[in-house]
Parts: sequence; C-alpha cells; structure tokens
Amino acid sequence: MRTAIDPRRTSSARWADTWVGLDVGTDIVVANAMGREIIAAGKDTAKLTALRGSLLAVLRHRDASFAGRQAAGHRLGPVLAALPAGERAADYRPLPALLEDPRDCEIARLALESAPGAVVDQMFLSALEKASGPHRISLINALGSRRAAAAVPALAQLAKDGDSATALAAVGALGTVGGTAADAAVKSATG
Repeated sequence: MRTAIDPRRTSSARWADTWVGLDVGTDIVVANAMGREIIAAGKDTAKLTALRGSLLAVLRHRDASFAGRQAAGHRLGPVLAALPAGERAADYRPLPALLEDPRDCEIARLALESAPGAVVDQMFLSALEKASGPHRISLINALGSRRAAAAVPALAQLAKDGDSATALAAVGALGTVGGTAADAAVKSATG
C-alpha cells in the first residue's frame, strides 16, 4: 500500500493508494501512525525502504511544519539504523543540507545519529567544517556518539580550539570514540 502524506494533493499523492492531507495539529497523529508502520515493518527491508522514502519526502516538503519535520526525523532514525548503509550522501537527501543548517541540524541528527556507514560519518564531518558555535558542538557530540573513527583528525584539531566549549566537546567526543589515535589526541590537547 502506498501512502502519500502531504498537505496538498500533488501529483505523487494522486498515484498513492491513500492520501493523508496534513492539517494544523495533525502532526502528532501522523507521527504516531508512522511509528505504528515502523513497528509493523519489523525487519522487512522493502517496507523499511518505503517508509524511508515517505519520511524523507516529509523532510523535503517545504510546507511541512517544523514539528512535523522533527517527528519525521525522529521516526527516520530507527528506520535508517535497520537498513543497510547508503552508498552515497544523495541516498539521504535532504539530510546533508539539514545537517549544515543550524536551525535544522537537530532534525537531521535525530535521523542520522544511529544510521550506519562511513557515508553518514562524512556527512557529519562535511557539516562540521562549516559550523560554528552551538551548531558545531552539536555535530561534535554526534560524531562522538557515533564513535566515528574517521572524525579523530578533525576532533583532534578542535580539541585545541580557542573556544573552551568547542575544545571540551571535542575532548569528550574523542574519549567516546576511543582507540589509540583518539587517546593520543586527548593527551596532546590536555597536556
């Protein structure tokens, strides 16, 4: 069964078996329905892939509310974690762009933090290069949570940053990542 969740009856809504037009205040109802669909999908890759497409479509939709996009990002996390890793950043569109946006970064983090793969690590690292302030710290924390070994060189540099909050976050992330290179970076940064 194909379901289109869209406030407008678009061309893609016309080919769907069911069209759910969002109204103000229905975001939670839709999010709960998506949660039930995720549970029902279990480990069925075809069903999870379809759910991934639906949730990514909500994130791409300009008229979706912030709360609706946040709920979609939250529901997308376990779906991405259950699927095989994507082979390129385009497989996750629009999440790379959301990671780079200080306002929408947390939506993308909800979706990507538990997703497997080096491609996802690279998306976080690319966003980190452009980030500053609390946005940067959020990305540092995510890389630590992911235990992203590929992030050790960037985190080692940030552990020596002049901004104490950034340096502290980077040292914490390096400690979570662990390993010889991360341990050496922590020792170097903390003297």
